Parts: sequence; structure tokens; C-alpha cells
Amino acid sequence: MQNKLTSFSDLMKMSVDQFKDSKRMSFYFIANLINGLINFALLIPFVIFIGIAAVVLVGMPGTNNSFGNQIMGATSYLSAQDVNVSNGEFLNLDTETDSLNNPMVPNPQGVGKATAGKILTPFILALIISLPYFLFIIGYNNAYNTYTLLHINYNEIPGFGFLIKKSFSKALRVAVITLVIVLIAMLGFILLIIPGVVVLMLLMYAPWIAVHENKGVTESLKTSWNMVKQYFFDILGRNMLAGFMYYAVILLANGLASILVQNDIPLIGSLITMVVNFMGTYLLVLFTTNVYMDVRNALGMERPSLDSDKPNDNISSAGIGAISSGYGVGINTSTATMGSSRSTLAATSTIDTTSSSETWSDELPPSNLNTIN
Repeated sequence: MQNKLTSFSDLMKMSVDQFKDSKRMSFYFIANLINGLINFALLIPFVIFIGIAAVVLVGMPGTNNSFGNQIMGATSYLSAQDVNVSNGEFLNLDTETDSLNNPMVPNPQGVGKATAGKILTPFILALIISLPYFLFIIGYNNAYNTYTLLHINYNEIPGFGFLIKKSFSKALRVAVITLVIVLIAMLGFILLIIPGVVVLMLLMYAPWIAVHENKGVTESLKTSWNMVKQYFFDILGRNMLAGFMYYAVILLANGLASILVQNDIPLIGSLITMVVNFMGTYLLVLFTTNVYMDVRNALGMERPSLDSDKPNDNISSAGIGAISSGYGVGINTSTATMGSSRSTLAATSTIDTTSSSETWSDELPPSNLNTIN
């Protein structure tokens, strides 16, 4: 069954209602802080690997061919200066000297030059070797952000340990999906750009499907394709309009910050830019999530459980409520109840937890629903 999508204004109004909920915003803010710390920890092994690669490929510290001297050599090469590797001081040379005109040859005073290519070698090799690791981190981040937004949309706050655990469990699958989308889109861009944009649009919900419905790579790509193709221009128009509004606000904030900086008030200018960027991004992702959920609702797709173990609190403001076709978009202020360890915290419905493939069951009377048509 295919129905008409909710209008842009109603979706934006709903997103603003969610935006004004302090519990939702606090959860989003803390979730991002925690994710930043996790990403920092995930990057530590890569930094260690870079250091090992530098020592192996370039040289041990303290030698003329060491990594640090190679950096100084590359800097001197790019800045048209010689550097004395014995004390790390730059030497001022006449631009007519042979040493400067032939930077590959060290001068007689023990001063050497390193090519930029040599200094980049360990980084390039380390990047190639670490590519699968980077893809895993990207997959984890996509899964984490998706779970965060879905929990906000579901009107619940999960435990952060649960959120991280579930994100890692989907990281590899989402990473593979992301890689497939990028490769197909690159081929589309090579073929005249427009096909690449179309492919990105058609497959944009594949990572969401993998997280939301626990589907595999092929099934997630296929489901996203079938979802978007039926509302292609509606989805494109809604997201583009929201994006234009977002960038307009950011440009105004940056302009105001520039004026404050010119008037010797840089701290307030930076603070305004930071706050507006965070708020604007938060409202934008709320809106894009509501577009995704609205498309599912219009197609009559079920609303699967997020398998939340024991949420520590509920969000008692604007929620996304279930309707007879599976679920709908609604504003609800009722308090959700907490189920067993296999249930989720529902915003406007209870959950049947009789099987591992649990779905939302609509048990509330129609009078308790305030749906947006």
C-alpha cells in the first residue's frame, strides 16, 4: 500500500517539537560526546601503527635518516631552505647555490634534503593497510548515529552501554554497505554525475535498514532502492529544502561571528557559531529521520523493535506513535511504560515480546492518537 507523504511543513513542525524537548537534546548531546571519546580511542591503534611504519620505513630516531629529520628535510624542501640535521637549525642559502637548485643532493656541510614523496611513503602505506579498519570505524559511526536518532524518534533513551554494543554489532555490515554505495556512486559520477546522485539517493536508506530492520547487505540495498524510487522527488525535495534552510542559518551565524571578531569579540563569535552549528545540525538530523519514518509509514511498513534491554528513562514529549498500518507520526505526551529486558520503551504503544522478531502491536484506542495527515 502506498499513501501520500506528510507535508514538509508538518514534518518540520514535528521536528521542531522534538527539538524543543530538553531530554531528547540532552541525550543527543551526551551521545555525541561519548561517541567522540570512543572515536579517539579507536584512532589510537592507527596512530601507533603510523609510528611503527615510520620507524620501519624511514629510520630509528636519532639517525640522519630518522623520521624527525625526514620531516625537517621535507619542510626545508618545500620552503626552499636547507636544514642542518645535526642541530635541527635552518640554514639561509643563496638562491643561486647548487644545493638549492639540486635539493636531492646534500650540501658539503652535512645538510640534507628529503623529498616530499619519501616523507609521505609511510603515511600512504599505512593508510592503505589501515583502510579496512577505517571502514569499520565509519560503519560503527553510521550505526551509532542511526541508533541514536531512531531511539529519539521512538521516544526512548537507551543505556549508552547498550547503544555502543548494538552499534559495534552492526558496524561491519554498515561498513560494507557504505563501501558498496560509494563504489557504485563513483561509477555513476564517472558516467556524467547525475547517475551518481540518483544512485546515492536510491541507496541512502540502506544503512538505516541494516540497523533498523537487522537486514543483510543485499536486502538492505534492495529495500532502500524500493523505498526511495516510489517517492524519489518528494524525498529529494524535502531534504534539499531542509538543507538550504540549514545552510542559510549557518551562513547568517558565521556572518554575525565575523562581525564580532572584527569588533574584537572573538569569544562570543566562536560561541555563537558553535551553538548554532550544533542546534542546526540537530534539527536537520531530526527532520531527515522523520522523512525516513514517514516514507516507511506511507508504504505501510512495520515498525521493528530496537531491542532495547532496559532503557533508563523515557522521553515525555513529542513522539512518533503507532497507527494501524504499522506506525505513524504523532505528537504524544503520555508516559511510556517499561517492559521486560527484551522489550523497548514505547512512546504510544505496547510491544509484543513473544518472539525474537518482535514488532509493534497497536493496543491504544484511536482517541489517544494525534496523527498528522
